[in-house]
Amino acid sequence: MRKDILNRKEEIINLYNQEVSPYKISYLMKCDLGTIKRLLNKEGIKLRSQYEYIKGRIPKNKIFLDNEKINKIISLYKKGISGHNIAKNFGYSSTVVYRILRENIQMRNGGHIKGTMNPKQSQTMKRLYKEEKIEPWNKRRFIQTNTGRTHFKKGFKPWNVGLSSNKQPNWQDGRSFEPYGLEFNNKFKRAIRKRENQICMLCGIHRERLNRALDIHHIDGDKKMSIPQNCISLCIKCHLGIVHANKNKEEKENWTKFFQSLLSERYDYQYSETGEIILELNNKIIGV
Repeated sequence: MRKDILNRKEEIINLYNQEVSPYKISYLMKCDLGTIKRLLNKEGIKLRSQYEYIKGRIPKNKIFLDNEKINKIISLYKKGISGHNIAKNFGYSSTVVYRILRENIQMRNGGHIKGTMNPKQSQTMKRLYKEEKIEPWNKRRFIQTNTGRTHFKKGFKPWNVGLSSNKQPNWQDGRSFEPYGLEFNNKFKRAIRKRENQICMLCGIHRERLNRALDIHHIDGDKKMSIPQNCISLCIKCHLGIVHANKNKEEKENWTKFFQSLLSERYDYQYSETGEIILELNNKIIGV
């Protein structure tokens, strides 16, 4: 404990006896609240409760009511004044007033706080819910979402019922069900991303500005053709939102030509006019 606080010990005790709170004393002495409380406890002074510092408020443990005050509270309550307003007039807490009223008279709401149900009311409400005579206020208010079920009315048929898979507008010739080749592993993906310097080849965004790694796109759509000449790194927005969003064959062919020309300019990869990949193995040109 600080020496300057110990030297002003008598001043602190006098302030506390004058009903000044320890918080205000600590502000005046420019010290911590804990040091004031420790000093008072060391001197054997019992600390007051927080209710005693509120103006006009009496704590629960110091309320000793006479019969006259009890009769006044009961008479005011019988006139129609609420227990909360009676507590305000007398400077008591509302719990004390309600306790006095419950012990002496039958209260209007069964001795419970306004807005709540007494035990008899709650039992009758439970019984009515079980018998399904009344419905809860929130029934049919909230709609279930993401359940996988349709919420159509009875007798209504969706437009896509009865259509075969190849007639669906989002059908991609079953490409989404085709498996990838064994060479399309994490090591191969990292090599493609490193080749592109961790940048999306369509919009130019860097990996550091994304929440996930870059996607690897197969240029000609063949999942088993996982070679550097047929793969390119794209962000998820460009991969799913732009490239795969186009369902027409002409647009897909345009995307393949665009990516092949991009790779041929950067890495000198060779492609035929029809879009086939040309590989050089031991000075032999092979078309894939």
